[in-house]
Amino acid sequence: MISLEESLASFEYSINVDAVTPLCKNLPGPKATKPGNIIYAMNGKSIEVDNTDAEGRLVLADALYYVSTKFKPHTVIDLAALTSAIDIALGEVYSGVFTTSDTIWNQLSAAGESEYDRFWRMPLDEDYGLQIYSSNADLCNVGYLS
Repeated sequence: MISLEESLASFEYSINVDAVTPLCKNLPGPKATKPGNIIYAMNGKSIEVDNTDAEGRLVLADALYYVSTKFKPHTVIDLAALTSAIDIALGEVYSGVFTTSDTIWNQLSAAGESEYDRFWRMPLDEDYGLQIYSSNADLCNVGYLS
């Protein structure tokens, strides 16, 4: 990702690009997060930790909140590879895209088709929120089907 950020800077586009690279370290130990712990995200939401190996999505959530509030961007593009589930769903034929913007989707899809680096639009539906329900916090860090 850092090489992508360097490449974008070298092109000297007449647009502003703020790149953030959130990183985390997941190590065992007495101070490690444990299943059942409640943590708080930057946006104030409480999160019940069900799977301690799903720390990347917690860091990503804070990074997206940080970028959105600090820079107030027109567009946010996240290039995270958090799980192999998208590979299982789409194989090596498509890259999964989550977006609420039809404009962004149409641009990505057209660019992908012309370069044979195709994308598949994944669903974003409020009903998925039911899968991350927690009786102890605002939400759980993994869905009940995970």
